[in-house]
Amino acid sequence: MQEAFTVALIEPNECIGQAIISELERLQFVKKILIYNRFDVSDNGFLFRGAPVSNAPLDTITDEQIKLLIYCADDNSYPFYRSRVDFNHQWLIDASGGGFDPQMLFFDQMDLDSIKEVKLPHPIAYQYTLILDVFNGLYNLKSANLFTACAVSTGGQVAMNELIMQTKAILNHEEIEYDVFPKQIALNCLPQIYSSSHISNAKLKEIILEQIKFYFSNVNFKIDLTMVQVPVLRGHTMVSHIETEQAISLKTVKEYFMDHASTEIVASPNPAQHCIFKNQIHIGEITHNLQDETSISMVSMADEFGFGIGAPLRALLIRKYQKVMNIN
Repeated sequence: MQEAFTVALIEPNECIGQAIISELERLQFVKKILIYNRFDVSDNGFLFRGAPVSNAPLDTITDEQIKLLIYCADDNSYPFYRSRVDFNHQWLIDASGGGFDPQMLFFDQMDLDSIKEVKLPHPIAYQYTLILDVFNGLYNLKSANLFTACAVSTGGQVAMNELIMQTKAILNHEEIEYDVFPKQIALNCLPQIYSSSHISNAKLKEIILEQIKFYFSNVNFKIDLTMVQVPVLRGHTMVSHIETEQAISLKTVKEYFMDHASTEIVASPNPAQHCIFKNQIHIGEITHNLQDETSISMVSMADEFGFGIGAPLRALLIRKYQKVMNIN
């Protein structure tokens, strides 16, 4: 039986922290959560099984009771915290989504008993990987043209707050203030994505594409990605134009998505109903090109936190602790 232990969350923002805590609450052998933050020692506001989560001093991070550490901030602070982890008894997960190390990504290909450090893929890369893997397994991928309308949640809680404040200012005929975004985001779309990791739009696109390509490293196919920022708090809308080597059966594709635990087909997916705190990809319209049986277009929607971070984290923890797993 797995001995109960403490989990350390490192510099989580409100949305990422809550998504991770929601997954950890399912595990009975997680007895406690502590928050570590170098610069912000104010009350964090998190609850774990109804009780407030405490901030902890940095010099306690290697405590024997802390078996798992989950890093949530940008890449800049990762080396600092990594240097303080005791890998003799601790396991480190990088949930920032900005890393690219073939030896640490895509844990389904790893021996988790011997590896002490894992990096989760970027939420958008993870979502597209699940979709593309279906078509590659059934019909062999030939090309994928991907478009993502990104919610402002890519910029973290401060970006979400800015959208709310700008929307209020517009409705009250007040002056609009900018901080996270260089232009007005309320009632507007921007051609560049702003990340809470403060990386450029070009770098973010590169990271997502490289992570997808790495997962399909044995597949020879073309891929492109376009992203825009839209004035939605949470929930990315993804449009996938996919071409395969073999003819696609629309009936088979729909049956697979309906049977798969990570996906659900709905009539008209929307952020409010099908994204926030949801742990599935919600698939809307699927269009088969009647003039070309090897191509298909589909619209899907998923929450960056509830599914994009929560789902791979849960899958990772199930694999790591499957022999002693007890999920509510």
